Amino acid sequence: MIKKLRLQFILISMISIFFVMSAVIMTINFSNFYAIENSTRHQLTEVLKRDINDFPGPGGEPNPGEGTDPKKTDEFIQEDFIYATVAEDGTIQDFVAKFPLNDQECKELIITYYNRTKNYDKIGSYRYKKAKVDSLTKIAIIDVYRNRHQAFVSMYGSFVVAVVAYALIFVLILVMSRIVLRVNEKAYKNQKEFITNASHELKTPLTIISTDVEIIEMDHGQSEWTKSIKDQIQNLTQMTNQLVTSARLEEDNTSSYEMDNFNISEVAEESIEAFAASFKSKHLVLTQHIEKNVMLYGNRYLINELFYIFFDNALKYCEEHGDFDVTLKKNKKQVEITFANTLPKDNEINVDQLFERFYRDPKAKVAGTGIGLSISKQIVELHKGKIQAVQEGDKIKFIVIL
Repeated sequence: MIKKLRLQFILISMISIFFVMSAVIMTINFSNFYAIENSTRHQLTEVLKRDINDFPGPGGEPNPGEGTDPKKTDEFIQEDFIYATVAEDGTIQDFVAKFPLNDQECKELIITYYNRTKNYDKIGSYRYKKAKVDSLTKIAIIDVYRNRHQAFVSMYGSFVVAVVAYALIFVLILVMSRIVLRVNEKAYKNQKEFITNASHELKTPLTIISTDVEIIEMDHGQSEWTKSIKDQIQNLTQMTNQLVTSARLEEDNTSSYEMDNFNISEVAEESIEAFAASFKSKHLVLTQHIEKNVMLYGNRYLINELFYIFFDNALKYCEEHGDFDVTLKKNKKQVEITFANTLPKDNEINVDQLFERFYRDPKAKVAGTGIGLSISKQIVELHKGKIQAVQEGDKIKFIVIL
């Protein structure tokens, strides 16, 4: 139980941290790429505001221009760029380039973007923007490869750091979970020991009371009082045995039970044969659909106990002249068992609570401990299976997948 709780704690913690870390890393990297695009767009706008003479010529110095105040390019643009003016007939009037292409390739790129309908667009690592000024069209092109490359390197680096940090956090939570759950583990062990010890201690007085009742019946005959006492002794004995079984099953440790391949069809048929007389005495119709020679890897004793729980449950809660149907079949690689019995008319059951320990239907008129179905769930889970309850009209169906 504590082991399962610890695993759930670690799993929930790691999933939560994963989503938080992923959200943070994605936000940071998205912000980086967004900043690059936003900065590039701003730079393109700034370039188009300037005159072509403001940019360095082939020698690296600003071109002289009348009435201009040449500015250094690095004040507003750092990446490789092309700045050109194109006439209405598509002729390039002038251009300046700091670009990893020769003049002819630059001209071809300018004409290509001039002919595009969009005034701003992204093409690979290139970003371009156009602006119409009188009869000329200004075109600015920027290559953001270096900035994007740095952003990608930063992104990969953040992923590596996140993976390392995630691994360290996992180790930390693994260690801390043991410390955090140590108090619960101690309380659980004390509870388990109490249940086991109390169950053993109860056996002696129950045996004495049972013997005394039998002696009273021998001397004075059976009465409704002695019968009531014997019924309560039987209920208490059953409950103590079930509590011990439940405490053992909560360990969720298959090593506590011998696992082997066995014929589950035989177990089902033995249970049917054992309960046939009881069903007949209560005028219940017992129907069986048992596939022959179905094999299962598990604990034969616990599976036998599983059948006992559902057969006993049907005897208690199925009305007289009702039906009880048990089906066992091989479904691909799994074994499917279905127990179905009729219910009293207009009896709505909260199927979600049926497998909770000590839960009993408030409308139930028969005695019971409310432990049986919770044990059945523990048995199924120990065998890595699934169990569910479904109410269909006046029938309740328990489906077990092993």
